[in-house]
Amino acid sequence: MASQSPTYLASKIYGEIAYWLAIVGVAISLVGCIILPTHYPENATCTLNALIKGDPPHEILASCLQITSFNIKYVIKAGKTIGLQLDLIGLFIFGLAVIISIVIASGFMLKDRVVSYGIISIVLALILILSMLGLITVYL
Repeated sequence: MASQSPTYLASKIYGEIAYWLAIVGVAISLVGCIILPTHYPENATCTLNALIKGDPPHEILASCLQITSFNIKYVIKAGKTIGLQLDLIGLFIFGLAVIISIVIASGFMLKDRVVSYGIISIVLALILILSMLGLITVYL
């Protein structure tokens, strides 16, 4: 019987954690998206019109919801409506799913002595954390 690769367990754990946290984040964000138009219908109209025109996401956030940057500091300070807070918290959990999964998977990789992959994943997690805090901006 062939043995499994050392990264098998880490990738399995990464997939399970990322999957379930992403599902929770999307569910919370969906509730926020349903609540938000009921309190501010003009924002919903503006957002839909901008989406149909094909505006980029940062312009839609700035013009319709008056959000200039999306990072953890804004999620904590967002006191406009419960719908917007739920929406942003859901997006935050969705983004955090990757970071938590990478950190746990890198721990398993380092435990299994797959040091190169473990270090690369830790560096990636640090880049994501710094980006989420708004300290760096990553352009693709």
